[in-house]
Amino acid sequence: MTFKQALKLQSELYSITDELSNKLNSFDKNELGMISYSNNESKEVKNALRIKFRELQKVNKMLTSEFKKEYKMHRLELRRSRWNN
Repeated sequence: MTFKQALKLQSELYSITDELSNKLNSFDKNELGMISYSNNESKEVKNALRIKFRELQKVNKMLTSEFKKEYKMHRLELRRSRWNN
């Protein structure tokens, strides 16, 4: 896997986990503010979120270990672009 492919996969996984997190937070909560996992749909969403988050962690670990220099330059460019805007 190349650096650009890893970044693309990372951004896709970020969007998927955000979407699943929003969907999970849309379920009803009990009096303690916790989501009740009594229905199957909320369990499925929670498991899907757990799987995708684990994949995201693996990609982030790979980016920081295998593409250390490229990732450092990429983050630096992102910071510079934020300061220039």
